[in-house]
Amino acid sequence: MVQGGRKRWAVLALAVAGAGCGRDAGSSLAQAPVQVEPLLLDLPRIPIGQTGHGEYRIRNVSGVQQVLTGIGPLPCDCASAELELPGRSAEERSVRVEPGGMQLALQPGEEAVLRFELRTARFREPVSRKSGAFLLRFRDRAPVRVEFAADIWNPHWVEPWALELGRVGVRQRASGYVMVRGHDEPEFGLIAPQTVDGWTLRVEHVSSSPDTYRINVTAPEELPQGGFRQDFVLRSDLPESPPIKFSVQGVAEPDIAWSPRRLLILAGERPRSVEMVLRTLPVDLVIAAPAAELSGEGADGLGVAVEPIEEGHSYRIRLTARAPVPDALQSGTLLLRTGVAEQPEIAVPYSILPAPARENP
Repeated sequence: MVQGGRKRWAVLALAVAGAGCGRDAGSSLAQAPVQVEPLLLDLPRIPIGQTGHGEYRIRNVSGVQQVLTGIGPLPCDCASAELELPGRSAEERSVRVEPGGMQLALQPGEEAVLRFELRTARFREPVSRKSGAFLLRFRDRAPVRVEFAADIWNPHWVEPWALELGRVGVRQRASGYVMVRGHDEPEFGLIAPQTVDGWTLRVEHVSSSPDTYRINVTAPEELPQGGFRQDFVLRSDLPESPPIKFSVQGVAEPDIAWSPRRLLILAGERPRSVEMVLRTLPVDLVIAAPAAELSGEGADGLGVAVEPIEEGHSYRIRLTARAPVPDALQSGTLLLRTGVAEQPEIAVPYSILPAPARENP
């Protein structure tokens, strides 16, 4: 769409020295070697999350070739452009857009089409209007500045768009919330199911002017162990409004978690010890201090101490080397017995590093 229905042309030509040199605007225009239409690309209104499309036409109206050396850089990662030469063969029709080093020779009378896209799905803050500019560069001629502008229909906004739950227990039923607020449209209703793939959604209308909703999200009764991501797509009651999208992600761990996952006793430290923390993730899971058992190389020279951080929920376990530093690497296992049927034992590998080798004098 061209703003105001008028075509605007960029003229690339050597400047005419002085306005009173006997050449009027018509004669100057006739000498313009390259024309660009439009200077301002006015895109149709774009619903948030969708992509707007438009094009610039670059025409060589001179009798000699004109060399396009660069396009851009584009003003944001939400914009992209592709250059096409409709009059050439399929192998030569598409040209990679680069800020420099293109060296594209437009032959007399040849036209190139620069197809432009504005991807509003990449916006991470509420936007109602987006504009920008970039340069078309030619050899031995001044660059041409072209612009774009678009109204963005952003009726409502969700934040955070990615809800991070962090490390949670597989049966913890972890929860969090996102907020949906009116932006371009102050009044709207939120349409949301009660469950999505086992996740529970509970919607609260928090305030009006603009309408603001809180969406409480609770994990299923059991999550698969490991990283997870759940996407949600909701709707408002506004006709043809863009969807309300957000995701929930994190890492599901066993009900009893520990860190670090491997214990390393260094040779040069005093005291030669290392600590780990054992904790329950579900708030209703209570465990006694775990019983510790060592097996493997160097086990007889190690001591284990268990002390509560929060009785019933978290414990600190300290592994201390009492024997001299070994001459070779020693490895074994610290076994912690929890008394929990679903996770009765936790095996934590340990290593005792040897003394560094001495250099020969």
